[in-house]
Amino acid sequence: MNPAAAWLLLALTGASLEPILVKIGYQMAVSPVQLLLIKNLVGALAILPLTRTFRWVGWRGMRKIVPVSLLLMLTFACNYLALMFLPAVAVITLVTTTPAVVALVNQRRGLDRLTFKFWLGFGLCFAGVLLTVGAFRVEAASLSPWWMLGLLASLVTIASSTVYRTRLETVMAEHRPVLVSTYIFLINGLVSLVVLAPLAGSIPPGALGIGLWTGLAAAVANIAFLSALHLVGSTNISIFNMLQRPLVIVAASILLKETMAPVQWLGVILVLAGVPLANVKRP
Repeated sequence: MNPAAAWLLLALTGASLEPILVKIGYQMAVSPVQLLLIKNLVGALAILPLTRTFRWVGWRGMRKIVPVSLLLMLTFACNYLALMFLPAVAVITLVTTTPAVVALVNQRRGLDRLTFKFWLGFGLCFAGVLLTVGAFRVEAASLSPWWMLGLLASLVTIASSTVYRTRLETVMAEHRPVLVSTYIFLINGLVSLVVLAPLAGSIPPGALGIGLWTGLAAAVANIAFLSALHLVGSTNISIFNMLQRPLVIVAASILLKETMAPVQWLGVILVLAGVPLANVKRP
């Protein structure tokens, strides 16, 4: 198997597990702060056994890695906050625009050249994701009175995720992906211990199991994501990540024996057709 494809498959698998685990955590009355705290601490403890890679990158390296670490933490925090005030499909719809934003930023940086073929492929992927998750069925009655806060959190999620992905390419031009991932989780674990632990309150015992699996899934997904990003670039990895939602729904239909509507199958087909078209070849 192509190395990029292998890393991408692992990244998609790891990332696909997290939303399911987060949903279970919310059903157990776990707060976003508690969930983020446990996840980051578990990730920090698991990352070295997973990567078995560490060396001091110097203060210059730290000045580059610390900001991307905090950006990732901000992305997760805002995404969890958005899910409190908006329906999940609304959050998915908003966040699905991230690849287009990443592509535009990379074009402005002179890294990517966006053609009609790219926008056609992105359009197919975007429409496919909306059809798959049922975004067109969101009703106004399902919105929280605080939906504006959820919308703001989603917009911050898109912005922080975009900056995180584009800045990672600069960082990994100097350091291996597994080393960068190691630092990211160690830094976020330390920050969580200092900042989030005092705010977490009493954590439900059952939340520890959810946090364990969430942290492990996040660590595996991040290592694979960084490795794939290093090989194919931030625009392409963002497009490939659009496969995540359709794959989760297909897997759920198989494992949970749920029936997929024809419109959802159409969405899956559109995403599969759009990803190859949106592939960007750098000059």
